[in-house]
Amino acid sequence: MFDDLEENTEYRIRVRGKNLCGAGEWSDYEIFSTRQCPSVMNKPVVTLDEGETTVRISWEKPVANEGQIENYRISFRKSDSSYVEIPEYCNGDNSNVESCDVPMEVLVDLLVL
Repeated sequence: MFDDLEENTEYRIRVRGKNLCGAGEWSDYEIFSTRQCPSVMNKPVVTLDEGETTVRISWEKPVANEGQIENYRISFRKSDSSYVEIPEYCNGDNSNVESCDVPMEVLVDLLVL
């Protein structure tokens, strides 16, 4: 509804109705503030288990500041430069999770053309 809002900023809005007969009175002002964005995430760490059968992707949560981290989006870049998500192994809907494990054969099947 509102585009280009600045983070950590206070705004005042008011509205009024308008129809064919004219415009009504303005509402009282409503004051709201936007939250501060979370900090930028650090680069994730990718490791292989001893048998090289599972890839672990792990990350540190960014500082939430006044914002709330709702989820993570975990995408893998394919060799054709497109991206794919693998939600059955790396589902970012739980913001408390800081890693995911993907079987190597899944990555090979998905990422190699």
